[in-house]
Amino acid sequence: CGPIFGKNIKDLSEKLNSLSQEEIVKLSNGEEITINLDKEYTVTPEMVDIRINSKDGFNAANSGNNFIILDTTLTDDLINEGIARELISKVQQMRKNKDFDIVDRITLYYEKNDEFSNAIKDYIDMIKNETLSTEIVERNNDGEELDLNGLTVKVDVAKNK
Repeated sequence: CGPIFGKNIKDLSEKLNSLSQEEIVKLSNGEEITINLDKEYTVTPEMVDIRINSKDGFNAANSGNNFIILDTTLTDDLINEGIARELISKVQQMRKNKDFDIVDRITLYYEKNDEFSNAIKDYIDMIKNETLSTEIVERNNDGEELDLNGLTVKVDVAKNK
């Protein structure tokens, strides 16, 4: 843009920062706009870089005129659900490693860990359902030490008779 706008490059920058939504949409859709500095200039989409910035805790993207803004703040419920889902994934892998049949019912054991107990308490039914566990029992065991999204807990599974 330097050779086109010359001494007006700073004015161009200020003008671009104050474009109307309609002008931004035109540029985003591949259309040209006309701006007036000391004379009329044509601004093409290739001359500008349109970006979406979002505040902390949010993520934004656009496609044409459609914008998506996601709240990426992690609440305690989301963190706990992540721990439960990670547990399910690891238990499924343990079932596979122990050559359990896909329909085998199991008992899931975990060593005492108050933080883990609190994290999964609202997701017990989901965990049981997804892992085919009939019980989830707190007790010392010789199972695997798992990292569940930063939370370490020792877990074992046993096939029900």
